[in-house]
Amino acid sequence: APPFFPRHSEVRLCVYEAVNIYYYKYTVDGMNVVLVNLLPFVVLSLLNGYLDKKNSYTSNSTKFATSLIAIIPLAYYIGLAITSIAAQSTYAVGAVLNATFGSIVELTLYVSMLLRAHGKKENTTSCYEDIVKAALTGTLLATMLFIPGLCMIIGGLKHREQRFNWRSAGVSSSLLFVSVAGSFSPTLFAKAYGGEYETMQCVNCTSSENTFLPNDSNITITTGFNCSECTLNQQSGLFHIGPQVKNLTYVCATLLPLTYILGLLFTLKTHRYIYEEPVHHNDDQFAEKKKSGGGHSHGGHGAQWSRLKGFLILLMATVLMSLLAEQVTDHISAVLNTSGISPDFIGITLLAIVPDIPEIVNGIQFAMQNNISLSIEVGSSIAVQVCLLQIPVLVWVDALYSIGFHLVFNDTQLWTVIFGVLVMNYIFMDGKSDYFQGVILVTVYIILVTIYYFIPSSALHPSC
Repeated sequence: APPFFPRHSEVRLCVYEAVNIYYYKYTVDGMNVVLVNLLPFVVLSLLNGYLDKKNSYTSNSTKFATSLIAIIPLAYYIGLAITSIAAQSTYAVGAVLNATFGSIVELTLYVSMLLRAHGKKENTTSCYEDIVKAALTGTLLATMLFIPGLCMIIGGLKHREQRFNWRSAGVSSSLLFVSVAGSFSPTLFAKAYGGEYETMQCVNCTSSENTFLPNDSNITITTGFNCSECTLNQQSGLFHIGPQVKNLTYVCATLLPLTYILGLLFTLKTHRYIYEEPVHHNDDQFAEKKKSGGGHSHGGHGAQWSRLKGFLILLMATVLMSLLAEQVTDHISAVLNTSGISPDFIGITLLAIVPDIPEIVNGIQFAMQNNISLSIEVGSSIAVQVCLLQIPVLVWVDALYSIGFHLVFNDTQLWTVIFGVLVMNYIFMDGKSDYFQGVILVTVYIILVTIYYFIPSSALHPSC
């Protein structure tokens, strides 16, 4: 043996495959390695956005795409930091922390868009408002249908049939009913008493003329137009009885966060026993989720870092998230104007799903571990926070600093969300899940999203 080694020492080399079918399970300092590998997109997006303002090297579409991808690891870091801090704190601290930072990714993106449109021409403000409302609607549909459906499919293929706590799912469903009712009641009020009116907008029109010859003189009368594409736009009654609609909006924006606080008190204190898993006793992640505040956190694990490290990572990720939100806002208008895709479709798909990709990954992992209860809880908690926290925050931000957000949705958004709530509650009635029920949920989600794809192109919408 070499002189610098003890005589009886051994050197062992353990080699693992760098990439294999189980690569998604690898972790680095408690973090999913796949999401860690997306961190270079953060640096790439910021460098492209701030150093290449004239698009000399990359296009607006590339900047938009890389910025969206960069949001994914930051959302994961923020959620993991929240969970780590909350798991080492008291119930009150965990609940407050989760309520304040649990939706920071989405709120940063939405407020950035509305602020960018603030002060511009009116139709631009309306365009960004439509995108934000479509993103809120898309998040609700994804968390009620797509996330639990996908988890049921993957979990059902591995475990055939899975059972979940139907009592806890019933509490979450009831809270979601209240959330949707409070969030969309101003819309119903505006449509019933707001003096709603409709306008027809058409493109590529040519006049259709008929010529009459009364008293031997030529008089040309235009009797109509031939148009290639028309759409019926519904104008909300907000501007007809603004004070009534706004007052109702403020009442809902006050009651909804109070309902969220009472929901946390019910699930984490007074009736915590309801959430005790009756089927699977070997999974302590469910208890960790409840200890961290039971809400929207992208980590889905216990304490991975110390409180100081978690706080520093949370602060840094939040700052980077605000910079990336600015990049997404800067380049989304160019993407919409060049692609011809409806702003509603961009909002209900990309802007709604991308921030929740870490939650989708966590939900799938829980389902594969035969813990479908936690997979369902992941989606329900996000949907509840959208209605009980994100929407009220946007309302009060608009009240303090007018950013052009009004809590009046269009018919498509209203009825798709209501239909999604009904389907979700019907599937969750029996406390059992299999891959076929998951297929039903995902199929309904695809159908509802496809409606937005066939909405007429940006030629019929306000230009961003």
